[in-house]
Amino acid sequence: MYEASGDLNNAFISYRNAVNLYLANSGSFFGTTLPEQLKKDVLRTAAALGFTDELDRYQKLLATTYSPKEENIEGELILFWENGLIPFKDQTFYSFTVLPGNTDGVVSIYNEELNLTLPVPISKGKGKNNKFSDIEIFNVAFPKYVKRNPYFFKASIIKDSITTADFQLAQNYEDVAFKTLKDRAVREVSKAAIRLGTKKISEHLLKEENKDLGAALGIFNALTERADTRNWQSLPNSIYYARIPLKKGKNTISILLTAANGISKEEKVYVDSRKGIQFKKITSIKSY
Repeated sequence: MYEASGDLNNAFISYRNAVNLYLANSGSFFGTTLPEQLKKDVLRTAAALGFTDELDRYQKLLATTYSPKEENIEGELILFWENGLIPFKDQTFYSFTVLPGNTDGVVSIYNEELNLTLPVPISKGKGKNNKFSDIEIFNVAFPKYVKRNPYFFKASIIKDSITTADFQLAQNYEDVAFKTLKDRAVREVSKAAIRLGTKKISEHLLKEENKDLGAALGIFNALTERADTRNWQSLPNSIYYARIPLKKGKNTISILLTAANGISKEEKVYVDSRKGIQFKKITSIKSY
């Protein structure tokens, strides 16, 4: 966007920041490897601004040599390909077991799958520690993502009857979804388990006063235990991009989408050349 508006200095800074983020993460970030086009862009803008030190530095870091091109193009097209659909949220249940021993005023609940042990304070009723041997096992609801595989896995760009390039991955939303959910899994499950343990405390306390009301509260707690499955379902699974030079006049660009079963589909993009950068996108949401 900076480069399209003529602000080459901020464009270079943005390209450099992006490259540095990839390099700081061993060349890959959230399922996306450092795009080759990004390497070219940071070198090209450094050269255009006369930043020779930065140009030399990034040529070494990226193991890439800058090759200036002849300026005979009539503008450029940055074409985005939004492919597939992001995983959708469902819910799963983790079973927790109450471990024996409650003499210290705390009951420990344990989940084998997560290897997670959590302490829940034992409330005191009628001057003595409440009994929790009746709890035994209970379930905690937690959201999970269900993967949707994009129908198409590759897209090739055909210009002037010649295959010029393949799209490069720019953003992998599927990887972002799974990794962020995993990163907060233990914290969120811990909070949910403690919440449910507190519900069980109130349930057992009420049973001491009235067994029917205690049973009713237990049923209510079970029915209301569910995960938050709200999520964006119209985001693409992944976004790819390509930078395409334009010739003078009208340009017809064909994109050949290829599925795993070998079936192909052709999309066409029409663009009139002009100086500077233009943006367009194609979308293929078919998934299974």
